[in-house]
Amino acid sequence: IYFLLNYAAYGLSFWLPTFIGDLGVSDPMQIGLLSALPSMCAMTGVMLFGFSADRCRERRWHLTAMFLTGAVGFFVFHLSGNAAVAAMAGLCLAAICTQAFPSLFWALPNRIWTGMASAGGVATINAVGNLAGLASPAIIGFMRTDSGNAEMAIISLGVALVLATALVHTLPGRLLDNYGDAK
Repeated sequence: IYFLLNYAAYGLSFWLPTFIGDLGVSDPMQIGLLSALPSMCAMTGVMLFGFSADRCRERRWHLTAMFLTGAVGFFVFHLSGNAAVAAMAGLCLAAICTQAFPSLFWALPNRIWTGMASAGGVATINAVGNLAGLASPAIIGFMRTDSGNAEMAIISLGVALVLATALVHTLPGRLLDNYGDAK
């Protein structure tokens, strides 16, 4: 799950200025300013998803909503063509997921493991997940340049989030929504 989330997160953060340039924006200052907009939107998403999940004492459907929001964002960007406003709205939705997921995701390992097992589990999740930092920019770059299919690069980011959503639903509910209850 964490690998797929990081695949989307690194793909967006690494390639965001290029994606904005693909919309026809050529001024570096404008690209820089527009690149900040998705992160500004994500700040709101971090707060809303976190508060809501804690208030409802529920993670699975909040993660589902967050991941699918990000996937929809990537798909909206893909479908928007050169419509800059729609494309930026899609990037903002995608950023809500890719920047807000850690607040909900990292609450899960301590609900599954305790003590040394928790430390080992977190380390393993982090080690495997962060391999996406190597893979994602390279895969996206390959899709955009060597294969000549920039659209497939964007779609792959959304598909990664859909797959992460499916994997979240394979986890038992007691592992996702254990709020201090006996394990």
